[in-house]
Amino acid sequence: MLLACIYHVYELAVLSALVVVCSVAYHRRREKPGMIADVDRLMARTLFAYGVLQVFYAPRRSLVAFELCCAVLTLGIWVATRQWVHLNEFWHPVGLHVIPGVWASVVACTHASLVKLF
Repeated sequence: MLLACIYHVYELAVLSALVVVCSVAYHRRREKPGMIADVDRLMARTLFAYGVLQVFYAPRRSLVAFELCCAVLTLGIWVATRQWVHLNEFWHPVGLHVIPGVWASVVACTHASLVKLF
């Protein structure tokens, strides 16, 4: 979030903040189903979609490759942890928190704001 603010990618800062707030609320409720869980999923999916959209505006091919790897890994780990629940404990934090966090940081530091592009 801070990097996104520093580099003036404010929509990423807002999306990231919403994801963090929703995720913390969801985990504090012990991951119970309900409105908070639904909003958490919606915000996480919105941030993922934003990241995929930013791939099309990557300023360098190396960033396209890196960001596509982040997207594929995130999606792959999400699918795998749904299919094989025993993998969730280890892979959920890596695939759904660490990789997206690194991905968002790279986007914040290297991309222009989509709001400015449109």
